[in-house]
Formats: sequence, C-alpha cells, structure tokens
Amino acid sequence: MAVVPASTGRRANLVPDVEQLVERLTQDGVVVLNYDEPFARQVRPNAAPLSVSVDTDGTRYGADLTAYNLILALDKTGFDLRYGKERHIARWVPLLGAHQLYAALMGVAVGLSFGIELEEALQRLTTLQPLPGRMRPLEGPNGALIIDDTHTSNPSSLARALAYMGAMRPQPSMKETQTGQISPRGRLHVVLGDLADPGSDAQFNLMELGKQLTQVAATITTQGDSAAALARAALDHGSPAQLYARHLFRFRIPS
Repeated sequence: MAVVPASTGRRANLVPDVEQLVERLTQDGVVVLNYDEPFARQVRPNAAPLSVSVDTDGTRYGADLTAYNLILALDKTGFDLRYGKERHIARWVPLLGAHQLYAALMGVAVGLSFGIELEEALQRLTTLQPLPGRMRPLEGPNGALIIDDTHTSNPSSLARALAYMGAMRPQPSMKETQTGQISPRGRLHVVLGDLADPGSDAQFNLMELGKQLTQVAATITTQGDSAAALARAALDHGSPAQLYARHLFRFRIPS
C-alpha cells in the first residue's frame, strides 16, 4: 500500500481510512509513506514502512528515499537520490514536474521491498512514459510544445503545473523587465477548462492561482465558470502589460 499526496481539502477525510488500512496490514506487508505529508509521519503501521520525500529547498531530511538537487527540463526531471548512506547522482525520469517524483520514488520503494536492486529500479525509471492528461508533452504546430494536464485537473494540480511552467519560462531581457513585458522568446499560452471539484480543495485560493497565472501566461483562454473566475482573478491581480484573457462562447475580457 502506498500513502500518496492528496489535495488538502480531502486529507482530513483520508486520515481515518489510511489508519484503518495500515492497522490491518500484517508484518510482512508493504507500506510506503509520503514523508512530506505531516499526517503520514503520524501513521504507525504494523509492517516496517518505507518513506519517500522530494526535497525542493534543501531542508528535508528523515525519509528513506529522498530526491534532491532537482533539475527541471522540457523533456525530463533530473535529481540526485539519497538512500540511507548511499548517494546516487544525476538520475532522471522522462516526466515533467517535481511533483511527479513522488510516484516514481514510491515505485522504487515498492521495488526495494520485493528485492529489486536500487540501481536497476533507477534505470527502469528512465523508460517510463507520461500518462495521457498528466503533464504529457505533445508536439504542436510550428514547433510549439503542448503540455496536456487535463486529466481531472484540480486547483492543486493546476498550481503544480503553473509552477513547472514558471520554472521553464524564458527569462525576460533587461528591457522587458523594465517595461513589465513577457518575453516573446517562448510565450506561454494557458488554456483552462472547469476544475474538478474546486470547492473541496482547501488550497483553492483564487487570488493566489490568479497571481501564478500572471507570472506565467501571455494569454489565458477559458471555458467554464471556475476557469473564468481564475482569469478574472489574474486580471484583477495586476497583470503584465501583454496578458490577454478570453472566455470561450460567453464573454471576452480585453487586456
């Protein structure tokens, strides 16, 4: 069994279920915990657990498997791995975004529990293929890169996708910085549909997501009420000079 990251609004409901599942495991069971979730650290399973962590700021210690020194790219995510006293340098998975390392590390942890050598598990990670709708890169027209993150997208997954896009956005020149413009050397266009069940996610901070959009997007195209509300929040927040938003079929918001 693996305890995986969940949207904050559902964590309170998940804790009793997770505790019941863990309590029913026998001593020869397998438990993999996300060490970055505070509630997971409080779980006391009968089986010996393995824990994973994705260290984005150099401050996370204590997990059995920790990815650190992260490098984000347009076709992969690189990392170093700490496993006890072992260090495995310059590893990577062909998945986009630091958040995807949780699933990768949990897979490695399960492999270790079944006797798979760590080096073999890390090599296998390089053969993974992105799942449809989960930060999957696609070829677009005129050399454009499309990142498809449409599978049950919610506020938390949108925030992670925007964080990745922000890290990948070309840095503006000095002139562009002074004029508040977005660099034309790789403009980012965000297309949003309605988010899945935004009301149940305690992390759904409309203005904070709107702020993220202004830092990333050159244009925003939306369809659906929650998506339109995000575009409005982006414009209300104080958009860069070139930000343009429109809502399909209903109304158009001029820049």
